[in-house]
Amino acid sequence: FQDEERRINITGIHKGNYKILMQLFTLLNIEEGKAEALAAQIVDWQDADSEKTNPPYGAEKDDYLALPKPYPCKDRPLESLEELLLIKDMTPEIFLKIKDYVTVFPQNNTLSINVNTAPAVVLKSLFRFMAKESPGVEAEDADSLTEKIIAYRKGEDAVACTADDRAINNTNIGSL
Repeated sequence: FQDEERRINITGIHKGNYKILMQLFTLLNIEEGKAEALAAQIVDWQDADSEKTNPPYGAEKDDYLALPKPYPCKDRPLESLEELLLIKDMTPEIFLKIKDYVTVFPQNNTLSINVNTAPAVVLKSLFRFMAKESPGVEAEDADSLTEKIIAYRKGEDAVACTADDRAINNTNIGSL
């Protein structure tokens, strides 16, 4: 079993934080331009406006209607993870890379990640986004923080899922 809070909630992604997804995509070896386009397109798929997120990267109604097999942009939150396959530049290969790191909570549009169970790539995505938003903080700092959290969680024996594992109690880092 795995808790869904260890994953990035796609319905909590918006214009202000979509680069968390971009970081995830690049960490999973998706080319940076494609990563930014996909992240912006996910926002546009869910938002009700007709403005592209970070032009020219996003995709709105006209972009979907111009496809060889046209269909409308949803303009509402995703209801299932598989719905990501409808996003303009999403491929089955990319979906397979990201599906274990993202989730969909249709009735909850907040972005809250459980740092006690989140995999390293999810934590790095979050912390790298936060680093880019903070002057003087580098991606290496975000990666170092991720490594320290993972090591702390493993406890004294440095082995996960043993009796000495530790939890981080205060995980409130604010709203993203």
